[in-house]
Amino acid sequence: MPISSTPVDVSSSSNSVVSKTENRPAPIQTYEGHEDMVLCVAFFQDEQRLITGSRDGGLRVWNRETGAQIGNHLEGHARAVRAVDVSPDGRIIASSSSDSTVRIWDAETELLRTLGHEDDVNSLHISPDSKRVTSGSDDGMRVWDIEAGELAFKPIKCNGIAGCVRYSPSGDRIASAAISIQIWTADTAEHILSIEELVFPLAWSLDGEQIIGGGDKDIIIWDSSTGEQIGTWEAHGSWITSLSLSRNGTHLATCSHEEKTVFVFDITTGEQIAAYEHDDKVNEIAYSPSGRSIATACRDKKAYLWDAPEDPQPTVTPIQTYEWHGNRVFCVAFFPDEQQLVTGSLGGGVRVWNRETGAQIGNVLQGHSDVVWAVDVSPDRRTIVSGSDDNMVRIWDAKTEDRPAPIQTYEGHEGWVACVAFFQDEQRLVTGSADGSVRVLDRETGAQIGNVLQGHTKVVWAVDVSPDGSTIVSGSSDNTVRIWDAETEELLHTLDHKGNVQSVHISPDSKRVASGSLRVWDIETG
Repeated sequence: MPISSTPVDVSSSSNSVVSKTENRPAPIQTYEGHEDMVLCVAFFQDEQRLITGSRDGGLRVWNRETGAQIGNHLEGHARAVRAVDVSPDGRIIASSSSDSTVRIWDAETELLRTLGHEDDVNSLHISPDSKRVTSGSDDGMRVWDIEAGELAFKPIKCNGIAGCVRYSPSGDRIASAAISIQIWTADTAEHILSIEELVFPLAWSLDGEQIIGGGDKDIIIWDSSTGEQIGTWEAHGSWITSLSLSRNGTHLATCSHEEKTVFVFDITTGEQIAAYEHDDKVNEIAYSPSGRSIATACRDKKAYLWDAPEDPQPTVTPIQTYEWHGNRVFCVAFFPDEQQLVTGSLGGGVRVWNRETGAQIGNVLQGHSDVVWAVDVSPDRRTIVSGSDDNMVRIWDAKTEDRPAPIQTYEGHEGWVACVAFFQDEQRLVTGSADGSVRVLDRETGAQIGNVLQGHTKVVWAVDVSPDGSTIVSGSSDNTVRIWDAETEELLHTLDHKGNVQSVHISPDSKRVASGSLRVWDIETG
């Protein structure tokens, strides 16, 4: 899904690092119980728990607030646990080890699967949709289907030992760090880009437009589409071994396993804004999902929790909160009268809310079996449309609170449905999918109207229809915006971006279209 970010724009300069602070902050909690150094740490999404992995081969789950261990330690790895991650939906823990395995656990700490490499597994990362895990090893990179416990495709040979692997925030790409940085498509493992630089840890900017690497003393930032270096600064006195980006993308935490101090930098200026000194060397760091805390994994067999630097951006207080999905919410749309809104979530549910009171209106719209990526409401407020990871488009009656089933279902897409939008005539709607197609559907029957609009080669993340009904615009992971004649189905223009296009919107006069990140085009001339 599109994720906004403060853009990274660091001027190429060197900022000297001061390793001692006059007012040394103290950790707000300590997690103690491992029998050897703690190598890795990760937060659960609820931030009530965190998990650590150690050179003793064990994993332990902790109560964030009290510091107490929750349950028994997770046994299974025969050697050091090198990396750990928790799925965004909070259901899965993944760990990797020097014993050449990746292990998948449920959140209640039951071992579900053991996945084999041929050598040490240095890094892993679970996809944003919680369905896959990528692992980096001395023998290259692998991508696994978590539910099936099988490889999604054949192992990927990296340019050397894969020391770090990271999914992009939208889940469409994977970056690996070896002798060089390589970026791959997440669905097919197609190689996209190589950046000839030796770094160890990686992080993506929140909008996926920059890739950040930690090298020998320096932080380096590149354009993730072109590989062009954007900026660099000196952060440590030795090799940087861990990076973690704050929730709003403005702060970057760094550490070196040869040093005892963790630093936090302003990602825009490279200015050091905080330092956390330890009594022993620090192996890894992790920002909490809210950005309020930082966890550190240390050689002294302990993990620590620290208050993160205050967010420099003004905090906006919500005027209303809509709860009870029980899962991550992926999409939202207002009704035209702005008195109601509709949301779609990870669990497949669609809900309608009273904007003012925050109360849910009617029952949950149930029918999708997987993530609901997109929702929209017809201009006459009579109909809701939803698109899902189950490849389905479902149309719902918005006027009644009793919605036992969708009134229409469209099953023609061959990939998950990423975006939906109504025409102003209220009789048609347009959809875009991971199969690269754009389709127009009849609202009343659910049938496809005309031919499939073909041209995109990757996921269609965004669609919009001009207010006058004459034009359809689509944006895709193939780095293009395409403009179509809504009546003749003719492709009028193909407009190039340097990266994924995850949002498009046509102006009220139907003459221009804005596309992330950020370009404005004349529709007639292209």
